[in-house]
Amino acid sequence: YSLFRHFALVGLPVGLFLLMISRAVCLRVTERYRADLQHSFLAIGRVRDINRLLRSFHDTQDAVSLIHGILLTDPENRDHLLDTGAVPVSSVRMSALTTEDFVHTAASHDCDAVWVASIGEFGHRNLRRMSWQLNKLNMRLYLDPMLEGISGTRLDVVPFGPRHALYVDRPRFNAANGLAKRASDIVISVVALVLVSPIMLVTALAIKIEDRGPVFYVSERIGYHGATFRIFKFRSMHTDADGRLQKLREETGAEGLFKMKDDPRITKVGRFLRRTSIDELPQFFNSLLGTMSVVGPRPHLSHEVDAFSPDMRMRMEVRPGITGLWQVSGRSDLTPEQAERLDLYYVDNWSLALDVKTIARTFRAVALSRGAY
Repeated sequence: YSLFRHFALVGLPVGLFLLMISRAVCLRVTERYRADLQHSFLAIGRVRDINRLLRSFHDTQDAVSLIHGILLTDPENRDHLLDTGAVPVSSVRMSALTTEDFVHTAASHDCDAVWVASIGEFGHRNLRRMSWQLNKLNMRLYLDPMLEGISGTRLDVVPFGPRHALYVDRPRFNAANGLAKRASDIVISVVALVLVSPIMLVTALAIKIEDRGPVFYVSERIGYHGATFRIFKFRSMHTDADGRLQKLREETGAEGLFKMKDDPRITKVGRFLRRTSIDELPQFFNSLLGTMSVVGPRPHLSHEVDAFSPDMRMRMEVRPGITGLWQVSGRSDLTPEQAERLDLYYVDNWSLALDVKTIARTFRAVALSRGAY
């Protein structure tokens, strides 16, 4: 008892003080990091590399908010450049990038930073000389590492003899199947099921009253390491929905994952459930049982998995999730390529912090109902 009293009198105040200090430091670092990103960039490089940069954004508006000018080093390929909206596009000779002419060109675009998209084309001498010219304008220089789908937490600059190398840490799908994530899944699932149990009860009654059909929709999906499991959802479609699917595919010419904005198979109650994502709540039972996780890639049907590319099959290295980057970034409004890129990013770069951030973004995505149909 005496030891506990001394701990309470000394340890708790000290711990609280250290917590406040660490929080203040974290906020300061975060503010500085955000300030570093608040630049208007002049992107320089070949058309194919500029296109790759533009495709990394979800839409043109996001790109325009950062990129205020583009300089092409291969103007003969300008016709292949993606739509850049109102961003001014011009061309420049490689030899001019290390001269005073470049200083005037960069200054005319009203940018405070340069993003080199084609570092292989420049060479270290040209990059050094260009940095000298940018220093005259107090402009920052950023080099595109030409790495996609790798979070900053997996990158580090390390010495390699007289040079420096960019070290890429190994993918983290092994950690994504570890004890920490499993424990968090159990805790979150239990708490969620307790909190939403009244909503689930009212939902079950509404579904039953509407057409007297079954409350739950149970479907077989492909999960962790290709294992088949049964997923639970509140039924949002008419009982003959599966039988009408092939006819709708033929009418719309859809292949692979079928998503229809005004699907006639959805019931009135089901339309509300999908818009609010209430139909997904029973999947917390899946997460509790271990066939799913709270956060992860979406589970797919067997015939969809059969059509997966080798890259896309890597998403089965982790448990599928109730929510994930795909859901909070637009859901059905995303293209298949964007959805694949987000799923693979999660698999390669998992962390508890990423899960927490995704769960937080889920509340906003549900409130906006973006892509929910």
